[in-house]
Amino acid sequence: MEPEPEPEPQPEPQPEAEPRGALRDHRPAWLQGAASEMFEEQATAGESLVYGAVGDTDYIIEAGAGVDKSRAWSVMDVVAAMRQREPSRAIRVLDIGTGDGKLLWELHRRFGLPWDDLVGVTAEDMRGVKTRPDKEPFDLREAVGGAASDASYIVWNAERLDECPALRGRSFDLVVSWMTFCWLADPLGTLEHVFDEFLAPHGLLVAGGIQMLTEQAEVVEDLQFLSALRERLRAEGRRCDVRSPPLNCTASAVPVQVLLLSNSAPGSGSGFGSGSGSGSGSS
Repeated sequence: MEPEPEPEPQPEPQPEAEPRGALRDHRPAWLQGAASEMFEEQATAGESLVYGAVGDTDYIIEAGAGVDKSRAWSVMDVVAAMRQREPSRAIRVLDIGTGDGKLLWELHRRFGLPWDDLVGVTAEDMRGVKTRPDKEPFDLREAVGGAASDASYIVWNAERLDECPALRGRSFDLVVSWMTFCWLADPLGTLEHVFDEFLAPHGLLVAGGIQMLTEQAEVVEDLQFLSALRERLRAEGRRCDVRSPPLNCTASAVPVQVLLLSNSAPGSGSGFGSGSGSGSGSS
């Protein structure tokens, strides 16, 4: 009897290639639906007094506690530094999760920034709406004394900013978001998209209250993912930092995690979802 031939070796299964391109372009249907559902839930959240914080005249980070507490960062400090360094330069600011628009008003009032350079995005029109039991409502239209700020105050889904006609083709020197990314279904995909599409060269993106995990998790666990993102971005040559508790943001009165990311590295894209890891091309 002749021996049976040995079976031909089978090629080892290859791991699936990582998706290339922007993360938001690879959102599965369930995540797209979750983003829409969360936006709909927030359509009346302010009026229903759900939020612990709704906008403020400044977003401030305080480090330390007690007698050692000190002011570490604020939107007004950054804009003042930009103005001092280049007095004639236009400073364009995008506030994602602007709430009632107090920050936009303060930037206009204090620095004279024109409304054409100020944009605030919110899931709900909170102008003149009582959103906190301990604070009187603020109406941006009354503060301005007319409709000059109307085009700067945009009700839109922060996870679909690319679909917003008012933002098409625009970029900003400072993008801030306070206690908003923690309400998103796809925080990482949205963060990448905002950085790649709306942050001007040499601009600064600051997101307070940012969370990488969308399910309930301990701060320490979530911070591991945020720190890993920081190291990835630094490896790409990005200027990035993560500030973690003990911190206090006066607009929220709770400890927050803050991501600071500068668009000062060469290349127009962050490379978050490029699959290449080089960070040199637009994603």
